[in-house]
Amino acid sequence: AAYVWRHRGQPGAWPLSLLLSGVAIWSFSAALEMASVTPQAKMFWTGVLYIGIVTAPAALLLFALDYSGRRVPRMLGILLLIEPLLVLGMVWTEGLQAYYWSEIRFIDYAGFQVSTVSPGLGFWLHAAYSYGLCLLGSLLLVLQYLHSPPAYRRQIGAMFAAMMLPWASNALYIFGLNPFLHLDLTPLPSASPG
Repeated sequence: AAYVWRHRGQPGAWPLSLLLSGVAIWSFSAALEMASVTPQAKMFWTGVLYIGIVTAPAALLLFALDYSGRRVPRMLGILLLIEPLLVLGMVWTEGLQAYYWSEIRFIDYAGFQVSTVSPGLGFWLHAAYSYGLCLLGSLLLVLQYLHSPPAYRRQIGAMFAAMMLPWASNALYIFGLNPFLHLDLTPLPSASPG
């Protein structure tokens, strides 16, 4: 993220730096949440990792817009802040968490204390919103791929493939199809180099 930020004058660089920062927060906090032993510590790190969770979809859309040469209106950036702030408000406020997660439990699993949640309406609304932004960003990259010279198609194809792995991991997790019960793999491929 810091390297990309130094080249923020290049197309797509500043939103890519934001996206990478969000993914770094998400991955780092997920590791600390897994390593935490008390429910209070787990909930603290869950709240921190949500900064990355709510940042990534909007940053991905902004990256696709900027990289494909489309002007990013300032008002769009402001509008994209509303949903993340509402989600963070629900996640960080004990009285509002029930709108996001209908139940939060802490169980022993394979010798570790893990948190399990039952999604509430806020969770599903956030998931739909996030997937919509990711889909729109993906479509913009596909269009850019189709209209780019062959020399740039490999680069765009690699970016698209890199986006699909965490997106697929997240879909497996939120729809209960994850082969690793109680483990969200989304931040793991997102943080891997490459």
